[in-house]
Amino acid sequence: MKVYDLKELNRITNDLVLNPFVNHYWELFSSEVEALKNQNFSIEILIDKAFSPDLEDERINIKGLKKTADMEKVNMDTAELNTNSTFDTLKTFQTFVVGDFNRFAYESALQFCNPKESATPNPLVLIGNKGFGKTHLAIAILNEIRQKLPERLSIYINAADFLSQITNAIITNKRNEFFAQFKSFEVLIIDDFQCFKDREVSQGMLVDILNSHFQNQHQVLVTSDIPITEANGFIHRLASRLNGGVTTLIENPNFESRFRILENKAIGRSISEQVLQFIAEKDELDIRQMEGFLSSLIAHSELIQKGIDLDVAMGTFALFK
Repeated sequence: MKVYDLKELNRITNDLVLNPFVNHYWELFSSEVEALKNQNFSIEILIDKAFSPDLEDERINIKGLKKTADMEKVNMDTAELNTNSTFDTLKTFQTFVVGDFNRFAYESALQFCNPKESATPNPLVLIGNKGFGKTHLAIAILNEIRQKLPERLSIYINAADFLSQITNAIITNKRNEFFAQFKSFEVLIIDDFQCFKDREVSQGMLVDILNSHFQNQHQVLVTSDIPITEANGFIHRLASRLNGGVTTLIENPNFESRFRILENKAIGRSISEQVLQFIAEKDELDIRQMEGFLSSLIAHSELIQKGIDLDVAMGTFALFK
């Protein structure tokens, strides 16, 4: 039987079998574990061999120890990396194609970068389907603020990474350190916020962080595939906090906007207008998929050192799907 200390749980969460446990079930009994933090205890997880036949033993035991001074520090590697990095410098306001479908989101994002103006939206919530440019705008904001207001401590973090760090803070009893770390940021950008759906314990911890941000007039931006409402699995306190600012919807782009996005990406490439029109007409592709398909064509074009005609594009698209 494998036995792990509770403080080692973060290390083993990369295991395929334990990921579902940590991501979906830990919060259900975290309060009970918290009550036992000064006692010795153990949690035994039984794994169906049919689910994971390569396991040495179907029993995995997580052993809880009394709190000690050498407990691991909350893993803030992701936050530190995001604080110090320049991110994707190609994702800027200048490279963002604006159309009727995203104009309000674009204008709101520009305003967000001017915190001294009274009309600055805070919090700013960007809602839209996957691949519609929310991440591009979020990183464009980060790049703009770091260039024009380098004194403002800013962070971009994906919600899945944020949740992982919250879980680690709970497990290692380092909530105070976690709060202090994130409350220090003057600009907090959380991408893919839908990952917080139905995660009530984590949402409650996030509300405490947001309250501190707003009290200190710090800025908050979140992007999400779904509206942040109670009906969608968000607690009332969190939904009301985030909906108290400006919420913008990035709609489905029309053909003209899709073509302009492709045209912008194809600058300097040997891609005909006919091919760009062919791709833009594929409504089943979101913007990210559309750009990915174009990138595949460009790579193919450079490999064979020839331009891409419509026949090649149509044949490649059949494989791309």
